[in-house]
Amino acid sequence: MNFFLPADSAQSAWELNNDSPFGGRFPVVGAKPHVFPDGVLENAGYRYQRSAAAGQKLRVVRVAGERTLNFPDEAMGFAVQAPSLTAGADGRTRGSIDDATDMTAYGFDSVHSAAFLFTIHQTREFYGTLLLKLGVAVQP
Repeated sequence: MNFFLPADSAQSAWELNNDSPFGGRFPVVGAKPHVFPDGVLENAGYRYQRSAAAGQKLRVVRVAGERTLNFPDEAMGFAVQAPSLTAGADGRTRGSIDDATDMTAYGFDSVHSAAFLFTIHQTREFYGTLLLKLGVAVQP
């Protein structure tokens, strides 16, 4: 099953943060690779250096100097653009899964984690559908 919410506020922010159409010079704060604010250091930020040796292509420049980016969590969070959307943003992002459900139909609109944040009264229909799809018997 793939439950997705196209207008999810958090996923929309993630997509904007992941967008890097200008190769390192971004008008969007937070875009990747992340560039530090003006005035901190000329050309400060994360970058991919194609000519560097293997294992040293991802770099970060700060006031304290330049270093190789060796931490996967830091690289994924600030330097590397993901090649796809988040799984919950688009009903087509499901691979071999045939069953896709747009959670907008349950009134979740753009609320990230609405299934957990809304009251039981607001989520009853959603959880009923989920239990049905999972083959779990629902008590009247």
